[in-house]
Parts: sequence; structure tokens; C-alpha cells
Amino acid sequence: MDLRTSLAFDWPAAPAPEPGLRDPRRYTAHDKSRDGTFIRVRAIRADDQERLIESFPQLSAETGVDPAVHVGLVATVWIEGSERLVGLASYTVDPWSEPRRAEAAFEVLDEWQGRGIGTILLAHLSRIARGAGVDVLYGTVPDPNPRMMRLFEDSGLPLTVEREGPGVQARLVL
Repeated sequence: MDLRTSLAFDWPAAPAPEPGLRDPRRYTAHDKSRDGTFIRVRAIRADDQERLIESFPQLSAETGVDPAVHVGLVATVWIEGSERLVGLASYTVDPWSEPRRAEAAFEVLDEWQGRGIGTILLAHLSRIARGAGVDVLYGTVPDPNPRMMRLFEDSGLPLTVEREGPGVQARLVL
């Protein structure tokens, strides 16, 4: 069954990528949360600035960045005919790191937690990072944050964890 015919709304058309182009600024994919909600994962766009500030006021909203160094994704759902940001993931490559490492960050709105959105974002972010030649994704997890640790543990990727100050640093080998 075609996803578009099974829903009461239609996803806005994403620009068609050029053949062989792996520009993370054009990334778009569809997934399903644990509760069956259809999730669109896409690159952060310049026109997201207002939505990012509205959904994640504690974060600075950067939309115009170098994709070789920084990649940002959002998880969106359609509610009453409009796109709503419910999750955010990004990585920033450490310059001159060997193996090539990138710091990852995740944020999911409180009312959308527990539905697997962080897991979905990590899977898509990992795919992009691997394609960009990143060998290790890492993140500092404050104590206690069992949901974030479970996100890394359940990724299926090799994981190392080291205590670092008031939290832990989790490293995933891609």
C-alpha cells in the first residue's frame, strides 16, 4: 500500500536529489514510531528557524552551516495540516580527529519521548555520518539519563562508555 494513499494528508514534495549526490542538506526519509505514528526525518532547512525556536527554545537554531562539518536533522509529524517538529539530532565533526569523530546531540519533545523517535533519528544520523566518512559518533550524557543511555545501548553499534565529570561519554563505532 502506498503511504500517500493510506493517510488523510500528503507529505510536501522534497526536492529530487541529483543522481549520485549525497548532500545531507537534501536528506529526507519516512519512518514509523513505536506507536505507529508516521515520522518524516529530514535535513534542517533555512525556513525551519522559527519552528526550531518555537519547539526547542533552549537551543540556538542554526540553519545555514557547512554540511562537511555539521549535519542537522529534524523529526516531524503532521498535525491538523501543519508540520510539527518533534525531534532534533545533529553532529559536528571534530576537525583533524583520527579516526574521524563527530559529537552527536539529540532532543525530543517531552510529549513525544518513549515512542522511539530518538532511535529513528540516531539511525538516520548514523547513516549520513557513515556516508560522510565519520568513524565514531559520541555524546556526553549527563547523569542520570537512562533514556539517552538506552538510545546508545540499543543502537546495535559497538559502544564504549567512559565516566567524564558529572556524566558519561558514550561512543558509537560506525
